Amino acid sequence: PAATAGHGSTSRSKKVKAFTLPKDEETIFQPFGEPDKDQRIAVNLNEGRLTRFLSFSITLQIPKAVEEEFKKKVDAKKFVLRNWLLSKVSDLSIEDIRGAAGQNRLRREIRDHFNSVLCPDGYDQIYDVLFEEFNVQ
Repeated sequence: PAATAGHGSTSRSKKVKAFTLPKDEETIFQPFGEPDKDQRIAVNLNEGRLTRFLSFSITLQIPKAVEEEFKKKVDAKKFVLRNWLLSKVSDLSIEDIRGAAGQNRLRREIRDHFNSVLCPDGYDQIYDVLFEEFNVQ
């Protein structure tokens, strides 16, 4: 008989180790954008009259051990990543980004998408996405 949701044998399923963030000294913070340029991204929000926009900049928390390799990956894919980011955020409304919950959801979505593009082998290298600036006008 088929098992129902929440029931079934756990002996056949693999146990997955919970994600743990490495110690602070083992990670670095890599700004996303062009070095020596304004790294802010400004996008019109999905509001009726296109009068509201979001200006933000992000930094990626990555393992220190992969810093140089990671920079090369980002450089190779920066136009694809930036295009996705602009499209993603322009689909959002003010309600989608309101408060800590909205910002945290957006941070997770950015992290997950960037990891899928930059780390197709499944070994995610971006631990967190941090907003350096987040202004709705």
